[in-house]
Amino acid sequence: MTGRSGQATVTCGPTPGGLWIGVVDNGRAMPGGVIPAGNMPAVDTDRDDLPEGGFGWAMVRVMTDDLTYRREDGENRLAFTVRAGDDTW
Repeated sequence: MTGRSGQATVTCGPTPGGLWIGVVDNGRAMPGGVIPAGNMPAVDTDRDDLPEGGFGWAMVRVMTDDLTYRREDGENRLAFTVRAGDDTW
């Protein structure tokens, strides 16, 4: 949606084996209040028919651990851990 503005805060810190990252924003809630499944979409479809998140959520799920989401006080709160030294990506 064009014309919208918002704020996002990113917090991070070391954790055993990786980096913990938290993101808080005041955008719209995730559809259905949950993180998209992250299934790789079919590539033989129109761009407009790609699911919410496209390839992004599939990549996030592969590259992270402990992925959590909640909507609280009009804000989205996403947290995850990125593994250090992992050859997954």
